Amino acid sequence: MKIEFNQNQYKKMIELLYMGQIVANISKMERDIESEELMKYMLSFFRDFDCDCMVEYDPDYEEYYMSGEFDDLIQTNLEEYDSYTFWNELAFRMASRDFEEKIDSNSRENLEETEIFDKISKYEEEYKDEFEKNGVLNLRVVR
Repeated sequence: MKIEFNQNQYKKMIELLYMGQIVANISKMERDIESEELMKYMLSFFRDFDCDCMVEYDPDYEEYYMSGEFDDLIQTNLEEYDSYTFWNELAFRMASRDFEEKIDSNSRENLEETEIFDKISKYEEEYKDEFEKNGVLNLRVVR
């Protein structure tokens, strides 16, 4: 089988592969050799796609590296993703906590899944509005 890419498709594929590799390996203690080999293989075609601005090759180590400029772009994208995920996850977890605290088990058993979802979503939207306005300014840990 043969797969063909144009230059833009190749760049996008490398970008997605690089971000995916970072995300997939972020919490692992051991390197994922298989994904590293796939990345190395895909990067080996960078000259065919005139992508010298994205990839650098070190002949002494026979290794491919993302250029600093491209790595900065990827890190910016990942930071935006992390921020978005953080605030949404925090809002959801706090909303779920509030829902569980404010409803007794008998009442919960009588609710349909859609009703539970609607109630949690209401709390979640309140938190999202608060976080958008104030960030962590009003957050406190109460012991």
